[in-house]
Amino acid sequence: MIIRDYREQDWDQVWHLWELCHLPPPPGCSSAGSKPCLGGNSLCLVADTENGIIASATGTWDGERGWICCIAVEPRFRRGNTARRLIEEMESRLRKKGASCVLTFVPRDNSFAQMLFEDAGFGVLGDHIVMGKPLQ
Repeated sequence: MIIRDYREQDWDQVWHLWELCHLPPPPGCSSAGSKPCLGGNSLCLVADTENGIIASATGTWDGERGWICCIAVEPRFRRGNTARRLIEEMESRLRKKGASCVLTFVPRDNSFAQMLFEDAGFGVLGDHIVMGKPLQ
């Protein structure tokens, strides 16, 4: 397995992976034909094997902080350190851009994601909670 940058020809496999993992696509990716959503300040990595892409990680950079937005690992490859390797590579790339920290959103009811990020050195920051508002 190698971890590498996403390439446009990976789109169908990455989209299928998100569907397989029951994950919503990143903002701007509303359908299987929305390839441009992974451009701009986005970072997208894939874990590639001889059998195809088994995992992906998306992130972004706001000029100061890095964000890990989504990690998807094909279910039969979970618990094999793939997600951890994607986190480490995302951190490395964000560090090279000058990120002062890296943040992520973890659903309260996803104990597996919480354990993954805690094992990678992440922790709750103070008393902050994440709030959002749809702009429709």
